[in-house]
Amino acid sequence: MIPAARLASHLMAAVGLASLAATGQIWMPLLAAGGVGLIASLGMDVARVRGAIPAPAANGLIVVALAFAAADYLWLSPTLLQVGAHLLVILMFTRLRHADSREYLQLVVIVFLQILASAGMTFPGAFAAGFVAYLVVIVWVLMHYHLMAEAERSDAHVLTGAAPGGIGRWALAAAAGALLVTGILFVFLPRMGFGLLVASPQSDIRLSGFSPHVTLGAIGPVKRDPTVVMRVSGDVGPGREPLYLRGAVFDAYDGRQWLNTAPVRRLILPDADGRFALGRIPAGSTSYTVRLEPIDSAVLFAPARTVAIDGPFPAVAVDDQETFGVPYPARARIAYDVWQRPAAGPPPGQAEPSGRLARHLSFDGSEAVARLARDTVAGAASPGDRARAVERFLKTRYTYTLDVPGGEDQPIEEFLFRRRSGYCEHFASAMVVMLRAIGVPARLVTGFLVQEWNEFGGYFIVRQGDAHAWVEAYLADVGWTRFDPTPPSPPADRPWTGPVEHYLDHLRAGWDRYVVGFGLGDQNEALQRLETAWDASRVGLAGAVAKGRTLWRSAGAIGPAAWLAIAAGLAGLIGLAAIAARRPWRRFFAVRLPTPRIDFYARLVETLSRHGLAKPAGTTPWEFATRDAAHLPWADEIRTLTSYYYDVRYGRRTLGTAERRAIDAALSVISRPTDKSPARTRPRTR
Repeated sequence: MIPAARLASHLMAAVGLASLAATGQIWMPLLAAGGVGLIASLGMDVARVRGAIPAPAANGLIVVALAFAAADYLWLSPTLLQVGAHLLVILMFTRLRHADSREYLQLVVIVFLQILASAGMTFPGAFAAGFVAYLVVIVWVLMHYHLMAEAERSDAHVLTGAAPGGIGRWALAAAAGALLVTGILFVFLPRMGFGLLVASPQSDIRLSGFSPHVTLGAIGPVKRDPTVVMRVSGDVGPGREPLYLRGAVFDAYDGRQWLNTAPVRRLILPDADGRFALGRIPAGSTSYTVRLEPIDSAVLFAPARTVAIDGPFPAVAVDDQETFGVPYPARARIAYDVWQRPAAGPPPGQAEPSGRLARHLSFDGSEAVARLARDTVAGAASPGDRARAVERFLKTRYTYTLDVPGGEDQPIEEFLFRRRSGYCEHFASAMVVMLRAIGVPARLVTGFLVQEWNEFGGYFIVRQGDAHAWVEAYLADVGWTRFDPTPPSPPADRPWTGPVEHYLDHLRAGWDRYVVGFGLGDQNEALQRLETAWDASRVGLAGAVAKGRTLWRSAGAIGPAAWLAIAAGLAGLIGLAAIAARRPWRRFFAVRLPTPRIDFYARLVETLSRHGLAKPAGTTPWEFATRDAAHLPWADEIRTLTSYYYDVRYGRRTLGTAERRAIDAALSVISRPTDKSPARTRPRTR
């Protein structure tokens, strides 16, 4: 049988290793070696191992671990937190052979630090399951540590066998209480926000297409990347108008790349509500919440006609093309709210100046492109009709593909006249150039097309593959208007586990929102809800008391059936009180101790009595062995049998076959007749 204390400690170590493995940032060969060592050490003979491995060799392992940590920091791991996690795995292996309470406690501390490290590196909600498992196991482990330490202080070896029955139930009860207290403290303790152990769960996501100049074809390589960039919630849902989140706008094309020739931005000051607003938020505005993953860009993604942004930013800047940004990349997850005014034309007094429109009329294409544009819009009278004609032409006459060679000298001409296929950048760039050729101001916009709905969390998932490019054309009566000439792309290959993936993403998002991102504002909101519920309960209680008084006054009008129901209810309450007084749940938590096999001690007392030495009723077994029977020729055997008796009777130790044979041999020696009578050799007492 594996000793319970050793089983508990190894289960705790397994939880620590699993928590580190869940981060996905720990060196897998090291985790595999730790797992093998964990399994191998579970059934080892601790005494034999300690004798085989001298103390200097064990300390040498620690020195090797520190040397590995130094090399890990210099050449292998990118963060200090990962270096510490690797070192903890090695140190854990050196303490799995624990033979005393000191090493047992050291293992407890090492695993605790592993859980702490995994909390700093884990962003999926899987950490919650690991933390709950650790909380249950650590209570069990600490109970064993206390018993082991007490046994060592009393110089007894009573914990080498099975643990006392019922300790697991008490561990579960204590863990449930600890979870309750932890939850209360988590909600009500003030958020400090130091972030000492917070590490980015992944390197910053590298985005393409949002710098001041972008080479045509920059978005294509990321269209196959499923990495989640953000999640969008709020006034969204399936079946509504597609949501386009703008990131960058380009007004100049030099034949191979797009440029933003007016990147000058102005700072927006927060208003009285703490929002960064371009003006008053009109009635009927739509609001969204964007939860952005760590990215390598300072862009704030927002839809067209954004009038206000609210988030944890030191400042927000906007340019004359209404793209938003922050002073520097956040390097961490951020959440911000966006308000979008209704699509009812340009805001009063905000018509586009003619000088600014001139930037969006510069034509850098060939004469062949201009001729194609004029032929495409033949018969279209208004700028809006012309824009829709070009959009329809590109969407119906060309095909979508991601297999496009790069490095072309004239990518737009190659797309329009020879290849006749491409992806969103080619379609949007061609439309901008064609509209400018016929006198319609146009610009290229890059961002994300929001389209993957998570049915479990009620939000949209935006991935790298959702990066998109589209066109904004200026129409005098409505302002800048979006056009998307890209034909529908083939649906992404989603595995049959799509719903499972969405549910797991919902769990991750909930963990990030309500655990990692739980802040002071959430605490204030929780306290306000609690106060509101308390006030409502007081009002409800007062109403119930008033109704009770009214009912009592009209008791004379109550019929026999109602009185019978009241009597039945009172009888039920009395019955519940009687059951509670008997406390039947004590059976669950009762410590069920195994029946010890101590018949050998009764045989010892009986044998000594036949020899003439009876055990006094008020004498303990140890006093009887070391004082009353110390003069007997079998004194050593008596003390040995008494020690076994203490181990089995009070330590609940299960004796092995060899120990049983030793007990039988000692009893056989004591049972032999001898010339020395105990009665004659017993010392006199005064």
